[in-house]
Amino acid sequence: DLDKRKYTAGIKVSDEDYDTLNITQNSFKGNWNYIIKPLVL
Repeated sequence: DLDKRKYTAGIKVSDEDYDTLNITQNSFKGNWNYIIKPLVL
């Protein structure tokens, strides 16, 4: 389903919050393409 909600632009994520994300760069153009996987607790 398409998410039609509006979000505030320009919100910055702290380094600490960013480090908790499970982000993997894609092998093709990894600086543009990435995968966010669920966090395993």
